[in-house]
Amino acid sequence: MSNTLQFQYNNQKNLDFNSGGDLITQLPADTTQPSQHEIQIVNTLFKTHNTEINNVVTEFKDAILVGLLFLLLSSSFVDNLIIRFIPSTSTSVYMLLGIKTLLIILIFWLLKHYYLSRKQTK
Repeated sequence: MSNTLQFQYNNQKNLDFNSGGDLITQLPADTTQPSQHEIQIVNTLFKTHNTEINNVVTEFKDAILVGLLFLLLSSSFVDNLIIRFIPSTSTSVYMLLGIKTLLIILIFWLLKHYYLSRKQTK
């Protein structure tokens, strides 16, 4: 007897699947309505995933928000306001940029998390 593998090809249209398992149409089905608890479990286990388009739109909104904050904080009015409250920023451009960066981060975080918390409570 040889150690070679033998393959058998079947060209029939109606294959006999019973040798490899059950057909889905032959499996028993439960037609009773699921309870509220069962629906909650399924929704918890199988959360809907955002599509790629939804992810791109969400990320694009974040980028636009950061851009608008940057434009707002780039004005000379904001520079003068920061210099008035923190006088050491008048001598150091890097200190002024650092304060503006922290303001952008803080405002972005507050807006994003405030929006998300309002969205989840609905």
